[in-house]
Formats: sequence, structure tokens, C-alpha cells
Amino acid sequence: MPRFFFHIAQGTRVRPANEGLDLPDDDAAWQEAISACSELIADLDQGPKAGTEWQMDVTDETGAVRFRLGFSVDVDPKN
Repeated sequence: MPRFFFHIAQGTRVRPANEGLDLPDDDAAWQEAISACSELIADLDQGPKAGTEWQMDVTDETGAVRFRLGFSVDVDPKN
């Protein structure tokens, strides 16, 4: 079973994946990535500030990027 790694970066802060997850295929890795991103967005309980950007890179065992999900806030939601 292939192993996938989920690396998260916000601005210059990077949280590299440690152990990764064994998942059956790219479709399962995609589902895991969007689930994790959904949780990250839900954790923004204070509301994101304008200019906030982050991304998640999903890599395989060789380090090749399989998916890249990026998010940014262009408008301050408090105004």
C-alpha cells in the first residue's frame, strides 16, 4: 500500500509530515487531504485575517507532489 505525506505551510511556517499514512490510492489520499483541509478551515474560529495564505502538499514515498491545495483570504471578513 502506498504511503502519502501531508505537508502544511502557512506563510513561512512549514509543518512537514512526519510518518505519513498508508492509503490504497490517490483517490483515498485526495479524500484525506480535503478532510484535513476542512478541519483546518473549521479551526479558524477567530476568523482569518486578510492576507492569510496556506497550502497543503500531498507527496508520495518518492517525495513527488501528488496534490497541492492552496487557500488565501483576500478580504477581511470583519469589514
